[in-house]
Amino acid sequence: MPTATPTPAPTFTYGSFDLSQNRVFAGQVATVTTVERYTSDTAPFYSVESQQASLQKSRSALELSYDASKLLVIRFAGETAVFNPAEVSFTNADGVKWQRTRTVTARGDAATFARFPNMEYVYIAEQQVDEDAREPNAAAASRDTMRYFLIGERTRDGDIPLLGTTNYAVDLNTTRVGRNRGGGFSVFGDVALAIDHANGSVTARLSAQQGSYTTGTTPETATLVFSGTISANGISGAITSPDSSYTGVFTGNLFGPRGIEAGMVFTLTRPDGVRAAGRLFGRRR
Repeated sequence: MPTATPTPAPTFTYGSFDLSQNRVFAGQVATVTTVERYTSDTAPFYSVESQQASLQKSRSALELSYDASKLLVIRFAGETAVFNPAEVSFTNADGVKWQRTRTVTARGDAATFARFPNMEYVYIAEQQVDEDAREPNAAAASRDTMRYFLIGERTRDGDIPLLGTTNYAVDLNTTRVGRNRGGGFSVFGDVALAIDHANGSVTARLSAQQGSYTTGTTPETATLVFSGTISANGISGAITSPDSSYTGVFTGNLFGPRGIEAGMVFTLTRPDGVRAAGRLFGRRR
């Protein structure tokens, strides 16, 4: 009897970050909107009046179209934002930034499309909107919206590991947290994300601290515990914190061959009204 010929394993081809190529991406979105009102003629001048956060978990929540001429089109939540080549404020081989300054009659818009350092398949994509939120007979106010987009070269369904545990060294950053007018939480290079493919579990425990904060204040810190599941190439779950009152939700995907990279976007909330959007990216170690 002739020997059966083994079925060859499927091969998968992945794109790479290349600003000379036209590309279209779909992805998930984490958003936070902050309203600040003018309260004093001395620093810090403005105080946070309200914040809202939302997480769109659908992989098609966003459409981002990049043209090699450096034209960027973002379609999200029924709105289309177009950034023209003339609005490029910075560019090199690693990415492009666009900027439209706010005026009396028009909102400000900024966008970024870039690669992460030491990452190949998960990309940076974000949009910031700055609007006048002044109400009649009220003090001046501004409404700032930051959107983190999760895009890149997602791992193909037939290329996702089914057994074993993959550990990732991750970076994390968020929009501004707390009330001290400092920056967001950040974590760099912490080998803390584990995906158990056999059990379908996703876990991470990260010690986060504000990357910047106002002189005379104490930087915020929080242990953020991510606990969720992976099904096919969809990651989702909840965030808790044993040493702070932050809670949150996250969504994400694997990226690149055999899930060599992982990416998530998430939101954080606190009972006192503080809200933040964040992103987490990791590479297999």
